[in-house]
Amino acid sequence: MDIPELLQTIGRYLDNNSLASCVRVCLTWHQIFIPCLYNTIESQRTSIEGLTRHAHHIRHLDLSMDSKGYLDMYTPLRSECHNLLRLVVSCNDDSYENNDLYWNAVDFVLANRSLRTLTIFDREPNVYRPCWKLMFTQCPQSLRELHLTSVKLHSEEETTQLMLLAGSLTTLVLKGCCAIWSDSFTADPQFPLIEHLEIHDMFDTTAQELKWIQQCPSLKCLRWGNEMSGRSTHSDATVFKSLNTPTWPLLQELTLQSLNIDMSDRQVSWLLEACGPLRKFAIASSGFWYRSFRSLERHFETLEELRLDSCRDLRSFMSQRILTSCPRLIHLALPVLEGHELVEGTKGMEARSRRLEEDARTDLRKKEQDEAAADVDENPTELNTIIASYSVRDLGQVRPWVCKGLLYLKMFITFTLPFPSGTEDDDCDDWDEIVFQQLSQLTELQTLDVSDTSFHPENLWVTWRNPQFKLQSGLAKLAPITRLQFLLFDDTVQCLDVEDLRWIMDHFSHLEQISPVLHLEDEICDELLKIVEEKGIRTCEDRSP
Repeated sequence: MDIPELLQTIGRYLDNNSLASCVRVCLTWHQIFIPCLYNTIESQRTSIEGLTRHAHHIRHLDLSMDSKGYLDMYTPLRSECHNLLRLVVSCNDDSYENNDLYWNAVDFVLANRSLRTLTIFDREPNVYRPCWKLMFTQCPQSLRELHLTSVKLHSEEETTQLMLLAGSLTTLVLKGCCAIWSDSFTADPQFPLIEHLEIHDMFDTTAQELKWIQQCPSLKCLRWGNEMSGRSTHSDATVFKSLNTPTWPLLQELTLQSLNIDMSDRQVSWLLEACGPLRKFAIASSGFWYRSFRSLERHFETLEELRLDSCRDLRSFMSQRILTSCPRLIHLALPVLEGHELVEGTKGMEARSRRLEEDARTDLRKKEQDEAAADVDENPTELNTIIASYSVRDLGQVRPWVCKGLLYLKMFITFTLPFPSGTEDDDCDDWDEIVFQQLSQLTELQTLDVSDTSFHPENLWVTWRNPQFKLQSGLAKLAPITRLQFLLFDDTVQCLDVEDLRWIMDHFSHLEQISPVLHLEDEICDELLKIVEEKGIRTCEDRSP
């Protein structure tokens, strides 16, 4: 066990306590494991004497300090630590004056000309800190990743210095970094190397942020979010229109998260048209509708992860279209799929026809609202044509799902029960089995979440039912799924008995979590939960696998 290469490889997978033990074994191990032990240093762990003695081994330093004492302890280290590759700076003590900490960080930056990653978190974003300007101007040319959270820039000059620095970066993360905008920033592309960009609450308007994003032609990953209230994109149509050309031909991951803005269907469509073939797409916006969906279709062949579960205007037939057209999907989250999308024959076609009529009435109201908004629809005929084309295409034969490699599926599955003519017994008595048969094709599933997303149409003449996880309803059809770890059906109506539950636990031998409401009657539910607890399966509300 004295082969240096082997010991160095082992050292990368050991925690600090294990490394400290290895250091004391013998002189050879001491020389090999000391660099591993001091490779990554967090402020709460090691003595200043040890740090100073082995400062030349430190590659990753975390100055996340929660008291002045830690700052005093690290001050002598500035003159000894010259080989840093990554520096993290933050202060968790609101009562302590933090300027000294950040000036200390500047000294570390100046002393480490091989630094590649810099992360700064400021707990007091409204405090003016002149150190930011110096840090941006003095960062080493080796810096490739910059992560800033709540770092407020108080002048155009500071923003300009940040932009100049960004010109040599490959990764830029700006969260809550309020900056001063100037029209002089938009001259020529200034961020040719940035491949990963996260921007949240950077400027006052969406247009200003989008102009920044447009200046990153090499983007492969974009995460764009906003939590400011009152943001609107109606006045930003000109900027979105400029995205008609392939603005980001290399973009593979697009996430529009926490967008507290009224982004329209057309604007989302323009964004999707400006991207290269996407592997990952996630959006939480009421603007995702027919135009956006049509633009998303060009990415179906390459999509591996898709999150649309917050898009309330996504139609059920769109969910079915995704399931039957995206062969590479691994992670999928949708708001709803209505059971009639899977039913062959006259019954299924009649149900789809009724649903399309309901959608048409709802779509007409939404279209009128859009036209009344400030962002007036420039081509209503185009939208009518798109809606009509989907209405015709999705009445025919049911197509099989092609995403056989899915590991994660979140989608509320429901059945429509029209009154007064329809009842549960005569309209969809065998539809549970049809749904389970379709789900059984997804043999790689690890998470199945069919929880109610409260996605219901504005129609008082329609009621709903969800699939029942019972043997008499076709539960045994799910037997081909052998790797399931999470089975979630929160806020749905279930009436499992002991036999149903034991089948689930026996056949899903890797199950880690199941939804807690297994029966409508509390006494029966409590008895079932005791069986679940005996198996060591969790029933908490946390759905994150």
